[in-house]
Amino acid sequence: MTLPRCAIFTRVANFCRKVLSREESEAEQAVARPHMTIIPREQHAISRKDISENALKVLYRLNKAGYEAYLVGGGVRDLLLGKKRRIST
Repeated sequence: MTLPRCAIFTRVANFCRKVLSREESEAEQAVARPHMTIIPREQHAISRKDISENALKVLYRLNKAGYEAYLVGGGVRDLLLGKKRRIST
């Protein structure tokens, strides 16, 4: 059975749409927000005084612009462990 060119193209196009939309939805699920633990102020001894002025400026500006901004990573780890923060250049 030979299909006309237009029908073949339509089948290929529909197949590609189906495969690509499936990949996009799978990718969206994979990019879902990672689990995040927010430690309330009452449960830690970190003060704003311990955080660099520049880091606070960035957090405040992002928040003011409507974004959620959090202090994360090694700097937080060091503050929780009572270590001096390192200055990275």
